[in-house]
Amino acid sequence: MKLLELASVYQVEFLRGFLDVEGHVDVRAAGKRFSVSVGVENYDIRLLRRVKQILKTCQIDSIINRKRKSGSLKVIRGKTFRMRKASFTLLINR
Repeated sequence: MKLLELASVYQVEFLRGFLDVEGHVDVRAAGKRFSVSVGVENYDIRLLRRVKQILKTCQIDSIINRKRKSGSLKVIRGKTFRMRKASFTLLINR
């Protein structure tokens, strides 16, 4: 996959572009507790694993979890879509 090859050569630039396009910020407040995390949702687990490796070289820890199953519903800008593939999320916490 050419994208993964480019990610290996231009790691910082790849991360900037990938997170700009695919990234999101989650802010949660519950009572006195407040947390912020940065994440990326994508169906390509290999790509997310590579992103995780690059982040690790920058001393940034992250975790990957399955976000949605294949066939589940997702709402984007008020429209409902059915996921054709499972999606995964990579989260960066503190």
